[in-house]
Amino acid sequence: MNFDGAWIESEAGVGMIVRNCNDECLKAERRRVEARCVYEAELMGAWLATIVVHAQFNSERVIVEGDSLMVINDIKKRSAFESVHPLLCDFWGLLDQLTGWEVTHVRRNGNKGGTLDCWL
Repeated sequence: MNFDGAWIESEAGVGMIVRNCNDECLKAERRRVEARCVYEAELMGAWLATIVVHAQFNSERVIVEGDSLMVINDIKKRSAFESVHPLLCDFWGLLDQLTGWEVTHVRRNGNKGGTLDCWL
């Protein structure tokens, strides 16, 4: 599953592409979201895409990929600090429900889902 987020002057959008193990597109979606910054939009994109994969496709294993290195690193490190974003804590809880997951950074120009227009 690939996610992307965009934020400009208090308007935000997220996009996701869900693919199977044969790289076939199962779902592509974009939507407007409420976010205060680009980081929050990117994180929300990852969170929403993982929910879709888990709930709609009943998948227990997820590969999360995105071009936001900061979001990817924050998901991977599972900080014990209480000052982390609440959505990040929710994301970790969601990942704990899965039997397997992997989080991968992809370069912006190699991001298959990143070219999906996040604006409605």
